[in-house]
Amino acid sequence: MLPIATGGTLAHLLAIDYALKPVLSELKARFVLGGVYAVDKQLQIQQDGSLQFDEEIDQRLKEALNEFAESVKSLQPNVKELASAN
Repeated sequence: MLPIATGGTLAHLLAIDYALKPVLSELKARFVLGGVYAVDKQLQIQQDGSLQFDEEIDQRLKEALNEFAESVKSLQPNVKELASAN
């Protein structure tokens, strides 16, 4: 599982670790990766409704998604589509 969260300030940065991960653990999530937290200033909603990330969060999301794909691939060797969909 790859937790991704947004918030208004960095004050909520630890919400993934102290609030979300314990809930996921209680729900029997077996593999929870580090997660990505983005401040709302790092995301912009475009006129067409799409979401634009600033460069830093875009890079962090790509790295996290690559880690997620590699984790899935190592647990399920036959799942090649997810790892190459990036």
